[in-house]
Amino acid sequence: MIKSNLKSLVLFACFAIVTTNIYAGAFTWSGGDGTTAPLWRVFLNSVTLPVGQAEDGDQIAIVDVDNGNKIVGLYKVKVVDLGTGKGTTLVFSTLQKGEGYTPGNTYSFQYWDASKKKTYTNCTIEIVDFGTYNETTFPDEDSEQSAFDLTFSKK
Repeated sequence: MIKSNLKSLVLFACFAIVTTNIYAGAFTWSGGDGTTAPLWRVFLNSVTLPVGQAEDGDQIAIVDVDNGNKIVGLYKVKVVDLGTGKGTTLVFSTLQKGEGYTPGNTYSFQYWDASKKKTYTNCTIEIVDFGTYNETTFPDEDSEQSAFDLTFSKK
């Protein structure tokens, strides 16, 4: 019994540390509720910035445009993972504190450049023919997958 409780405590502590590291930075949100469908997996194939290059520690937020640019997914950039299939994040229809994305609403991306302390919200999105979902709105179905090339510009 003690061993089982200790294992649960260790797993919880690891989850809490990972959650803190992923969501630390310019963008703040409550995190997603991974137990409620639909969930959408987003692969980031490439990211182009108006000045400089993506760097580890920068952040990309996936927002529900039709719901006040509400953050419904967040990716902490790890440059070596972009374009490899490892640069991925989940996008949530239910957050830990409330509703997430609304199926059928328009999505977009925002970029936080940690070294410049600057947010880029003007994003050109190119859907890469990779996933199961290639639309410009949030999916209705669970477990859809999409891949994107993102180009951010000054505004």
